[in-house]
Amino acid sequence: MELSMDANYKSLISLRANYFFGRSFDASNPGSTNYEKQLVYIPREQSSLLVEITPGTLTLMAAVKYVGERFYTADNAVSLEPFAVTSVSASARIDVDTFAILPKASVDNLFNREYQVVYQYPMPGRTYRLGVSLQFNQGK
Repeated sequence: MELSMDANYKSLISLRANYFFGRSFDASNPGSTNYEKQLVYIPREQSSLLVEITPGTLTLMAAVKYVGERFYTADNAVSLEPFAVTSVSASARIDVDTFAILPKASVDNLFNREYQVVYQYPMPGRTYRLGVSLQFNQGK
């Protein structure tokens, strides 16, 4: 089951939400002890929420992603903890003659959450990114 929602208010605020609940199980061998067990690393639940505010040429974004319990053994005996990760970013668009300058700054894993997507491979803590792109406008 998957539920999604998109909402916009006057091109100023955008809200996106998504929720997934599903059962992905091993159906390959009915005689196996792993038969009908949840597949390894596939969570039953995932969700995300993204809010974007765009006043003029500036865009501010905040996103939260939740991933539920994931088993890392085929018999579903051992699992990884659920986790939620928050990211934020700010970007702008500066039009200059026939091109645009697009600076962006972001922080991933804002709250420095410790989590693992794969057993024994921890994900990085808080990460900062700065970037600038150039976009050449056609038709000007």
